[in-house]
Amino acid sequence: MCDFKMDFNQFTQMLKKHYGEHMTKSIRSGRSIPRYEKMILFRNLYGVPLDFWENVRDNLTNIQKKGRKVGQTKLYFRLKRGVGK
Repeated sequence: MCDFKMDFNQFTQMLKKHYGEHMTKSIRSGRSIPRYEKMILFRNLYGVPLDFWENVRDNLTNIQKKGRKVGQTKLYFRLKRGVGK
C-alpha cells in the first residue's frame, strides 16, 4: 500500500504536461497506467513512487464529484416553475 497521496488537480496538471486529454482521463480513472519509463520520469521529476500507480484512485485526494453542484437543482426547478424570473 502506498502512503504517498497527491491532490487530484495537481495530478491532472502533471499528466497534462506529458499526455493528451484521453490518456490523462484513462490514467486518472485507473483504466491504464503509464509505461515504466514514464513512471521513472514521474518519480524523478515529481517524487511519485512506483507503488502509487497500483491503485491511482485510492492515492488521490480532493477528487471532484460528478453531477450538479449543491444548489443547482433548486435553482433549476425554480426557473422551470417560473419563480425567480
